[in-house]
Amino acid sequence: MMNRILELPLDFSRRIAVGASGEENCGLLELLAGMLRLECRPGEARETPVLLDSERENCVPVTHSFRWTDCRFDAGRIVQAFREPCREQAARGAAMRLMLNCGYVLELLKGQTPFALFHGALLETAAGDGVLLFGTSEVGKTTSLNRWLAEGGRGTADDEVLVFRQGEEFFCRPLPTWSRCMLEGWDARRYPVAQAVRLRRLLWLTRGERKQEIVPAAPAAWHTHLLSALVLHLYGPLRLFPAPVKRQAGEINWRFIEALDRQFAPRTLKAHLQYPLHETLEMEP
Repeated sequence: MMNRILELPLDFSRRIAVGASGEENCGLLELLAGMLRLECRPGEARETPVLLDSERENCVPVTHSFRWTDCRFDAGRIVQAFREPCREQAARGAAMRLMLNCGYVLELLKGQTPFALFHGALLETAAGDGVLLFGTSEVGKTTSLNRWLAEGGRGTADDEVLVFRQGEEFFCRPLPTWSRCMLEGWDARRYPVAQAVRLRRLLWLTRGERKQEIVPAAPAAWHTHLLSALVLHLYGPLRLFPAPVKRQAGEINWRFIEALDRQFAPRTLKAHLQYPLHETLEMEP
């Protein structure tokens, strides 16, 4: 039986292992590793907290079918049963996303390392720092990233970002933009998760009616959208857990928000398409 293990970086010292058994599942793990610019290794995949296992009862190859409701939590392992036909591309994406996110969520529930799976767009500066934008769907996170790139900036992540705290500073790691990978193909994009970016600015993205500016945000609105950004990528994995565990995850995320509050003042970027992003972001230190 073919077995593979992929180690995902967390902070600067810890890694999280996910595993796969069976030829097709190991191929899927290798595909995820390639997207993240990592390498799989052979090993006892059944010893990892997250396992994609083709030998489980009712499991068939991932490329045939997939249904979220067939995912279940069992003795520390994530087991997927595939019963409902769907497109091969969607099945592959859902399985890879589940493996990656469940690996991080299981570590999150331990409450030992402050981090979050953040829904946002990460703009990378020439100095190697990052500006992380968050807000409601369709508010313009992807558009803002595209504007940033058009102005000569850098950035790969505009969906899922790993944010962790090290001492008094926060850092980001890019994770796949699942919708874009789905449309363009899994081999079309790379997300170098091993490259951590120091978070210099955290901004709630809204739309400017007359001009583009960064202004103080109402704390209640800031916290509401911040919490939404922290839980969006937890919805799928946490469906596998009972209500007390979901409440525990909520408490852990709220403590992370409190830590962000101590580092970043509530600010909103009121974006307007007629103004350059670089110029606006450079107006505040």
